[in-house]
Amino acid sequence: MRILFASDLHGDADAARAIVRESARLGAQKVVLCGDLLGGRFLARRDETAAALALIREKLSSARGNCDFGRDESLLGVALSPYLFFEADGYRFFAAHGHEYRAGRLPPDCSPDVIVTGHTHCWELTDENGIVLLNVGSASCPRGGNSPTYAFYCDGNLSVRDFDGSVLAERNLRTR
Repeated sequence: MRILFASDLHGDADAARAIVRESARLGAQKVVLCGDLLGGRFLARRDETAAALALIREKLSSARGNCDFGRDESLLGVALSPYLFFEADGYRFFAAHGHEYRAGRLPPDCSPDVIVTGHTHCWELTDENGIVLLNVGSASCPRGGNSPTYAFYCDGNLSVRDFDGSVLAERNLRTR
């Protein structure tokens, strides 16, 4: 399974187009967005951003961020869930924006191998108590001197990347 993860577009149509481009280049079968898609910094471009993401709607799922609102679901044509829990290649993934659910604050009966969030706009890839913690950073407005980032999962390998194609961090889930 090939999965592209991204977060915190905040209505940036250029970031949405970059996600669409990278998902095609990498052959992503699934695109998981961790919230803050249309609301925030680039609010005036929310329709343009939704139109760009519509190109990948059939493989798109998303968690709701603290800047996402009811109208965003109708613009995107995709449900915005509080969190997503799914399995790929035998690994359990939990994805959320991070403002409500995150490591140490998961729903009951949830035991993921990988926790994926956004919200902080700073990427991170670490292990904690046998769980891989991935913050995908921001595809639009990163903090901490970082460039815009996303993450990619393929065949047990998880990486954080920038949109220039550089791999910033990698983790093999088979060796955790």
